[in-house]
Amino acid sequence: MTSMSHQSDRASASTIDPNTIDNQDNSPLLRDLPSEIRISIFSLVLTAYYDKTKPYDKRGRFYRPGYEFRTKVDCRLLFTCKRIWLEARLLLLSVNEFQLWKEGLQFSRFSARIGPLVALWNNWYRRLTVDQKDSIGHVHIFANQIYWFAEQLGIEAFCPSCPQEEPLLPDTSFSALEISAENLHLTFRHYDWYRHSSGVAGLHHPTDAAVRYHLALCPYHKEKTSYDQMFTEPRRPGAAYVKENMTASWAQVVGIVTGLKVLSIEFETYFLEKAHLEVLVKEAEQWKFLLKDSSVLEWTGRKTEYTWEGVRDLRQDWKECWHHDQDIEGVPMCTYYCVVMKWEVCSSSHSSEEEEAAP
Repeated sequence: MTSMSHQSDRASASTIDPNTIDNQDNSPLLRDLPSEIRISIFSLVLTAYYDKTKPYDKRGRFYRPGYEFRTKVDCRLLFTCKRIWLEARLLLLSVNEFQLWKEGLQFSRFSARIGPLVALWNNWYRRLTVDQKDSIGHVHIFANQIYWFAEQLGIEAFCPSCPQEEPLLPDTSFSALEISAENLHLTFRHYDWYRHSSGVAGLHHPTDAAVRYHLALCPYHKEKTSYDQMFTEPRRPGAAYVKENMTASWAQVVGIVTGLKVLSIEFETYFLEKAHLEVLVKEAEQWKFLLKDSSVLEWTGRKTEYTWEGVRDLRQDWKECWHHDQDIEGVPMCTYYCVVMKWEVCSSSHSSEEEEAAP
């Protein structure tokens, strides 16, 4: 089917007149149950579930708690009748999580193709109707800093030994991402941190509790953040400061999301680095994010901590992440420590005040 005919079919389907369809008065489901209960039932039916025949490789980079298998959705409910289709058609977008793995290419081949994920997402997103876009409920981005920084600064600014062979195309830069969602979840995995910033270049995992280095991250730095730089930011940044500084950092993705109400950021690291991550989380409590409508997201005061056991040395080839090799006997394991924090739109007026001077 061509793109034009596909759009035409979608447009005609979305303009079905509810007054011209059969009310299905003989159906107990549609006649007797309140619409709220029906929507709850339809939501459960259309929620994605594990496809146990397609497990993620436990040594691959896609495997972690909640992501042990690929998922699939049974859409047969939407083909039963027009009335059910009208009531349930947007639930597919509102109840399921859309996942974007920004680091889906090897860094060694980074210059060959910088933004296929952004182009693919935008191509899909632009085919949605307005009400479909407004119905997207959850987007989860696994947020490798390397790619965001390199896209903003050029690959040579991050790694002089890796020349950029192709210029960045306007529609494939991450800042060109077109996205809407009520809930945005960013996850920084344990391999995303710039540990070499503190003098331990080449260290990929800690093997000794005495290893001394620190984790650092800041939404107001366009380049990688050092541990010392993290403490130079205002303790209570105002909206003007946030607007000026977050648009060129990894935090830019927060500002481009239409309809955003809740932001969750998940930090993951090795358990041996727990004390270092706790310092970063304490700093993150002061972070603010400016949205498209000029409202400000502030930390809610809520955070969740958990640990999980996983493979220590992950596969480096992203293609191998899809292999179904589940034998990890004899493979080095380690404990990962995670913290999830939430930000919501601030209703008070103090978010627009002048930022406090940096300590």
